[in-house]
Amino acid sequence: SFHVTSTSYVDIPSMTKYITIPGGTTADVMVMFCTETGPDADDKVYVRATIRGVVAKPDSALLADAPSSGGPSRCALFYETNVAAGSPAIKMQVRAVGGASPDSYLLRRTLLVTANIH
Repeated sequence: SFHVTSTSYVDIPSMTKYITIPGGTTADVMVMFCTETGPDADDKVYVRATIRGVVAKPDSALLADAPSSGGPSRCALFYETNVAAGSPAIKMQVRAVGGASPDSYLLRRTLLVTANIH
């Protein structure tokens, strides 16, 4: 599991993917992230996707809002249109807010990236 203790966005380990967009084309990129999550007593857990270091749309998603029991599975979808040719890195980032000292967790994480080349 990955413990979330930062109130600023940090990269989620092993949640970076690279895609190839051929020269002379662009792509509409869809990102789906799923995880089991468990916020601490007063925490909220937010995630976001970045493509080439730029935050994708929407700018964040609330994955969990305490109190939650049993570490429910949650998913979030992100997208960006007209991503330029190349091999961009798609990264997932997370932060926890609300508690005096956040300590939430993510486990069984999945990242799926699709690209519609045009």
